[in-house]
Amino acid sequence: LGEAFDRNLVDRAVFYLAPVLTGGPVVAVGGIGASSNEWCLEKPCYRVTGGDLRIEGAVVRRKG
Repeated sequence: LGEAFDRNLVDRAVFYLAPVLTGGPVVAVGGIGASSNEWCLEKPCYRVTGGDLRIEGAVVRRKG
């Protein structure tokens, strides 16, 4: 997944936040730019789906 971001292949993303606990450090999106905060969701939409939260938006690269 991180390589897709590194190659600028992602234009939209959907994430689900669920009330499930996981152990250890978990990286949702790896890759070269993952730790630099250079990607964000533009105009995200939030929706509750069952007991989960669905977040969707256009993926944009932050400028400077």
